[in-house]
Amino acid sequence: MKLALASVAAMLLFSFQPASTAAEELKRTAAAIESTQSAAESGNWVEVSDDGGKTYQRIAVPRTVRYAPTVPSSPTAGTRPQSNAVVIESWKEWENQQAQIDEEHRPYELKGDRLGMTLQMFKAKYYREMGQGENPAPFCSDRTPHIDICTLLYKAEYAKAGIVHASTTFPYEASGLRPNKPTIAGVPAELFVYQFVDGKLYEITIFFDQADFDQVMEALKAKYGEPTRKNRQTYENAFGAKFDGDVVVWANAVSEIMIYERAGRTDQSLLIFTHKKLSETAADHMKTAIKPRADDL
Repeated sequence: MKLALASVAAMLLFSFQPASTAAEELKRTAAAIESTQSAAESGNWVEVSDDGGKTYQRIAVPRTVRYAPTVPSSPTAGTRPQSNAVVIESWKEWENQQAQIDEEHRPYELKGDRLGMTLQMFKAKYYREMGQGENPAPFCSDRTPHIDICTLLYKAEYAKAGIVHASTTFPYEASGLRPNKPTIAGVPAELFVYQFVDGKLYEITIFFDQADFDQVMEALKAKYGEPTRKNRQTYENAFGAKFDGDVVVWANAVSEIMIYERAGRTDQSLLIFTHKKLSETAADHMKTAIKPRADDL
């Protein structure tokens, strides 16, 4: 059985197909993730200025360094929300409203971040002042929407579809004497990305070490109950070696949780939270806004 994801994050997930067809996707995904990790580890975020007085921020992307203006692309992209307290209160009120909805029709939440929450709520909740001259957290693609940001799984073309990717931390925070790195079920996450369409959270994508799969699975069962369905798949890598991996799903009428024991690399797992309707909206926007690849042939 082939499981499909209507998600921009699916680019980094090899198709869960029979062993004979998965090898090439596995190889491409592994290379993409390795490039992402390399960029995150080597990213050196600094501020520089040109003669015209414009300020630029260096952003690490695979095999290159690009400069992008730190001037906000939207009124709130790089500035403190007009009133975090007001937005936080709005978010709490919204959560209270969600609590009145029956579980079957209430979107799943992860660490208090519910699918469907607004980007403004997310920014207010995770706002942090950083060092002098540095942009405040959270780390969002709408600050520089015209460039690819591999550590956010973001491509510049997503901006045309009204899509924003975000993280609660900056890549450079993962290293140093006191690293600040997102976790899932008590284990470090390699990538932890929130994805918004039209200003609403439609997907959360988390990559983590496959050695921690059982721990994450047990935590998911404890919080969300027994899964809706579970499949065991056999895959084959580029060298012909075969290995097994679980694909486990929790689902209700409006949202879905999927965890893949093997994703991109044999030593990497993937967890995805998806809002079904908003995910469809994102897919529709992508089809409309992004030039089909075939048009470039």
